[in-house]
Amino acid sequence: MKYIVLAVAAVMIVVVMFAAYLGISPSSLLNATQATFSKNDGLTSRQYFLRGVEILDGDHPVLVLHEPAAGGELRAVDDPDLLRALAEDSYFSVNPDPVRAPFGFSHVANGYFISLFRDDRPVERWTCEARYCSTSDTPGVASQQSSLQPLLDASRPVTRIFEVLHSREDQLRAADAALDDPNVIATSIEARNPYLGASDFGGSFQLQLPTLFVSRDKPAPDRLQIAEADVSRMVQQLSAVLDASGLAWEIDGEPALNASQGMLLRHPAEHDRSGAPIIGSDGERMVMEAYEIFSPTVLIAGPEAMYEMLAAGHADHIRTAHGMTADVRNTIDNAVSQATGKDCYGCWEMALQHDIVEVPAVAHFSEPFYPLSYLRMQEED
Repeated sequence: MKYIVLAVAAVMIVVVMFAAYLGISPSSLLNATQATFSKNDGLTSRQYFLRGVEILDGDHPVLVLHEPAAGGELRAVDDPDLLRALAEDSYFSVNPDPVRAPFGFSHVANGYFISLFRDDRPVERWTCEARYCSTSDTPGVASQQSSLQPLLDASRPVTRIFEVLHSREDQLRAADAALDDPNVIATSIEARNPYLGASDFGGSFQLQLPTLFVSRDKPAPDRLQIAEADVSRMVQQLSAVLDASGLAWEIDGEPALNASQGMLLRHPAEHDRSGAPIIGSDGERMVMEAYEIFSPTVLIAGPEAMYEMLAAGHADHIRTAHGMTADVRNTIDNAVSQATGKDCYGCWEMALQHDIVEVPAVAHFSEPFYPLSYLRMQEED
């Protein structure tokens, strides 16, 4: 029994933390979930979701019925008198018993079911178990029941609108215009791609530093320390190159080391079945066991001219002290020969998430963009 109590407590902590992330106060979340159930039948309970929820005219309350609640479309009600009148009797049924859910499914939310907004901000959210909300004839699960029809009859269709602006000023102007529209429910504005700092430097791009091969003869903490020290040295050299350009720039946070263990594949020049995994004598696919591989990357905020400068090779003098040397290749050749029983001289290639590079390599340049998204109700006839 104590394990059940601990599990329930853990779930509640996660739910409250997620609610905080969405801008919903824990007290509001608890109010929305406490004392709103009454037994309906052996498999379901009714959730009277509006009971105890304050509906004030001056708060511009809007109840949004999401697709699972509104038959596949998004709809909304913005009549506070109607919401107050229907608060006591409006419910939808849920399956509260995860043990009796089909095939062991429990309370997996199918997105939002119903949301309440005040002054363009979500203040209450209600969800429903995915299989239960989307299915009415699943064996062992009763058909969902609700008293949502009066709300649906009074509702208006809602459209999700997403715009991309290319300056912060344009974004704020568009957001102000949206908020002046009485049919707009909520807006969300942000600077994006790949991160906020890009807006101050005209864009951003990723740069991959030379790939490191660090021997596994050393303990894992030592391997990490070696990689961090070498990457720090390369970043210092990169910073000197960027400073010398005379352009404004910034590196976002710390470099990502991207440690991995590469899978060894047949080399196209050596085998007809190029790209197929190399199988050792033990029947297992071969991976790089002798070395830990680091593919360090940095995110640089800077103008397109800086991207073009680096793409032209102005940082090609930056090299790692732990690259793919002849010793590394010989070690891999010998390991493959021993595992397969066949002589191998460069008969392999390596599958990694990042390419193996000897000099810094830049990825696609991205201009900053400014998304604006909002919900808009269809105008009344």
